[in-house]
Amino acid sequence: MNSPYKYSQRNLITNPETYFYSQYEGIQFLIQWQNDRKKFGTCQKDFQVEIFFSQPHNFISTSPVVVSSHFLNDLYRQTMQGEISQKNKEVIDAVLKRFEITKKIFDTYSADIRPLSESSDLDINLYLKFGIVIEMMYTTTHELPYLNSLLKVMDIISSVFDYLTKTQKKYSAFLARREEFHLLELLTRQGIPL
Repeated sequence: MNSPYKYSQRNLITNPETYFYSQYEGIQFLIQWQNDRKKFGTCQKDFQVEIFFSQPHNFISTSPVVVSSHFLNDLYRQTMQGEISQKNKEVIDAVLKRFEITKKIFDTYSADIRPLSESSDLDINLYLKFGIVIEMMYTTTHELPYLNSLLKVMDIISSVFDYLTKTQKKYSAFLARREEFHLLELLTRQGIPL
């Protein structure tokens, strides 16, 4: 009998996982991960991600305050149009770095990406938007830090699966399928069968 995937057994929003010194645990661990993600189900072929992102807020990268929802909406649109600025890539990379430290997405950040608010523990939509944006960044750049953070965002979302709304589950299914696609592609390139 397979043991459960260890990173979805407790609420990772209220009890973040540090992942310190996490090591590759072999094929069995990857099978546990894959089985865990099956709970998200499949995604409709004609699924429209852009509906999740509200109207642009004309985020200005020189603003003294970064509002996560506005920034993620605008970054999504820029990425879709293939015109992400170097400054905004630097901001998303700084948010990514902050996420790697805290495993949290905050409502607002200062210009130097220090949290100005409490974490958005109850706003799963920010985690979903962040996941979609970093998935798109990985698709565009193939830089592994984006995929690494996507795996952690999905662990967080998976850990609160029972609390997701029907709509959030649809977006989670989309992200889970993209996560699986990217990870299986990477494993195949490394010669690791799953």
